[in-house]
Amino acid sequence: MLLKASHHPIDVISRPALVAALVALMVATSFGLSAMSPAAAQSIKPSSQLEREAADAADRADTDDPEAEEEPQDDPETEEISELRKALYKAVSRARKSMGARKVEQDEGFESIARRHARDMVERGYMAHRSPEGDGPRERVFAIFPDFIGIAGENIAMRRIRPDESAADTALGAVEAWVDSPPHRKNLLDQRHGHVGIGVADNGRATYVVMLLASEPSYRPPPPPEPRPDPSSVIIDDPSSGADGTSGGGKPAENGAETPPGS
Repeated sequence: MLLKASHHPIDVISRPALVAALVALMVATSFGLSAMSPAAAQSIKPSSQLEREAADAADRADTDDPEAEEEPQDDPETEEISELRKALYKAVSRARKSMGARKVEQDEGFESIARRHARDMVERGYMAHRSPEGDGPRERVFAIFPDFIGIAGENIAMRRIRPDESAADTALGAVEAWVDSPPHRKNLLDQRHGHVGIGVADNGRATYVVMLLASEPSYRPPPPPEPRPDPSSVIIDDPSSGADGTSGGGKPAENGAETPPGS
């Protein structure tokens, strides 16, 4: 079993053929207040193209398909991948609890980012925190959640698939490898982290795991609007009132009630 941690792009380490391979890599990235720069503006389309697109949009609006305008979703997980991902959440929670770290909440936003990175590594045949284009955890988070404020760290792992190994054993092996490696352990047990997302993918030979931990949730809903004041509770200063608090020349009664004028 070989482990390596770095703050730079990392290459996969070769392993002896007879040793069950588990490679775990980690980097912790602090995110500041700045968001990613907006993309360059698209070129202006000719009027004929705009007319065709408007007609297509009108046709879609007339259909009964409620998903016609929705963004494409991630491909569904296989039953095996879903089972392993759930086992990883449990293994991470147990490890943090046993070491005195605070509980982390499952975050769907970070899970989606982690899953896409795991699938990207499988599809393009690399294993690193940075994609071939140079995008790392910071860029992946800000691309989806540009208003994120906090710190985040990423652990990745690759394990050879064993047909006779259960999801719980695979998850335990990955987490134990992180715990046994000082930099991975520091990232995994960081007390500042309160949110986690885990993604899993495989290519039939090996399983790739990505865990994204963060101090803040991926998304915070905007605060509710301030309630409007109740008109009945608004006090209006009446200029006709006397300086002594009476109205229209009346004077206060002994019990605090106002006596009408002339009484």
